[in-house]
Amino acid sequence: MPYFTVMLKIEREAEFDVPVEADSEVDAEDVVKERFWSDEYTHEERACSTVTSDEYSAEEEIDDCEDCGKPREDCICEDKS
Repeated sequence: MPYFTVMLKIEREAEFDVPVEADSEVDAEDVVKERFWSDEYTHEERACSTVTSDEYSAEEEIDDCEDCGKPREDCICEDKS
């Protein structure tokens, strides 16, 4: 049976509120941005996320003979390892 490599592209969207104590709106946003990129909201993000798009692209993996270059099942070389 042949092998395939499937490229999977998933786009997600998440929206949730985070309470933050800060001196200003800008400071609050900066704190949340820093925490987000430090993966502090991973659980919340995953719990609130929705898949907005998914794409799949399969490509057959050809197992070619290193000696003759033909697909292994068509190889006429003596060593088919």
